[in-house]
Amino acid sequence: MLIFDLDGTLLNTLGDIGGACNAILKKYGFPEHEIPAYKKMVGNGFTKLVERALPAEAVSLMSRSTFEALVDEAKQQYAEHMMDATLPYPDMQKVLAELKSMGKSLAVLSNKPDNLSNSLVKFFFPDIIFAFIRGALPDIPLKPDPEALYCLVAPYNLALSDTIYIGDSDVDMQFAHNAKVIAGGACWGFRGKEELKKSGANILLENPENLLKL
Repeated sequence: MLIFDLDGTLLNTLGDIGGACNAILKKYGFPEHEIPAYKKMVGNGFTKLVERALPAEAVSLMSRSTFEALVDEAKQQYAEHMMDATLPYPDMQKVLAELKSMGKSLAVLSNKPDNLSNSLVKFFFPDIIFAFIRGALPDIPLKPDPEALYCLVAPYNLALSDTIYIGDSDVDMQFAHNAKVIAGGACWGFRGKEELKKSGANILLENPENLLKL
């Protein structure tokens, strides 16, 4: 089975993520960020994204309820604009279709909220049947904790050593190692080859078509 991260792996979502966060920052008088800066803020879930986007001193002065309300507002802003600029990476749709024709099982496991993950994958890859599409849920730990993966793959009776997790960040590589699966580094994503090498990628993929040679 090939299991994919979503942001920075299947889809280039950075413009919409950064745009949503900047809209909330601007609304409340906080400094905005250049969109490329969000490459280092994503990866650990939406709450952590908002925390990183806000000035540290502002977060330290907020009550928990105020911060959580801000996260909810940013999430809603993103949900309303998450398809404005987002696109699949070049050749991704074709590669996924070829992998399916080769008999490969495909799946998605992301730290993005579950409802948003499902909406994006089903919209951009409507013809691809995934074994599962799972995003962040309230009572399941986020990556790099491996618990979510164990729950999802149990019905498939897979050998984890024959399962590849493909992602673009150190969080994804740590997750793969924690879960005892092969760590595939998506060099086309947000973080780049050097971070993937340093964080222990077993395989470095220069572009989506490299997936066909695995």
